[in-house]
This record gives sequence, C-alpha cells and structure tokens, in this order.
Amino acid sequence: MKTLKVIFLLCIMLGLAVSAKSQGKQVERPFKGRFYSVVVEEYPTYEILSITGHANHLGLVMNSEMNFIRPVPPPPLVGYLDGILKAANGDYVHFYGPVTLNVTDPATLSGTMSGTFYIDGGTGRFEGCYGGGQSTGTFSMSEDWAKWTIDGTITY
Repeated sequence: MKTLKVIFLLCIMLGLAVSAKSQGKQVERPFKGRFYSVVVEEYPTYEILSITGHANHLGLVMNSEMNFIRPVPPPPLVGYLDGILKAANGDYVHFYGPVTLNVTDPATLSGTMSGTFYIDGGTGRFEGCYGGGQSTGTFSMSEDWAKWTIDGTITY
C-alpha cells in the first residue's frame, strides 16, 4: 500500500512538472514597440542595421539586427526588412516585411517610413509565435539611422 502511495505522489508531481507551454494554448496579445536602428554594415544592395529599443512581451531589446534591402528608384521607394528582436534573456522574435520610404528632405535624404511587418517564429517562449501589424517612423539615409514604432499583435 505504501508503494502505491509513493507511485501516486510521483504521478502527481510528474503531472505538475509538465511544461506550461504544452498545457496552454497560444494566445493573441497586443504587440507594441519603439526602436532605434543604425547602419553597421553596407553592401551594394542591402544594409545591416543594429536595433535597440523596447517592446512589450520582450522588454529591453538589444543585440538585435535586421537586413534592409534598399529600394530602387523611381518612387515609391519600397525596401524590405528581415530581422530579429532579441530580449535581454536571449529569447527572440523573427520579423520581416516591406517598408515604404517617403523622402521629405532631398538634401539630407531623410523622411518618413511606413510598412507592414509579419512575425513568423522565435526562440524560448516565442517558439512557434506568429503575428504582425504596422510600422511607422523616420529615417536619415545620409546619417544612417532610423527611429520606428510597431503596433500589432503576437500570438504565443
């Protein structure tokens, strides 16, 4: 009888030890963030930008990067983003999407940008995540920076 009690307790403990990820279903949540990017490498058709900032569900975003495929004139100037947003604990979210650049100051090659972003996976608690939304911001091609925000949803 004592053996049955021990086995019963072990079964209960094992049941509690099952990860929450396998027990719970994915939930759609609002996803918002503010970021600053600077060009760290340039190539003939694309640039690599370093990203810092803050996003809900991720917290402080650092050591992140994205590839930016440069738009080809004439207007509208549509580029393409593909990158990761990495949280301080190392978990990350992969994102991609088109972005339209509106040059408002030809002398400094600066202006506004807007686009659609898509989320299709990540690591850690974001493994299997998906979502998307809208991005808006400002940029300066002559100074190699961009400031942008995102507003959308993420399901994980």
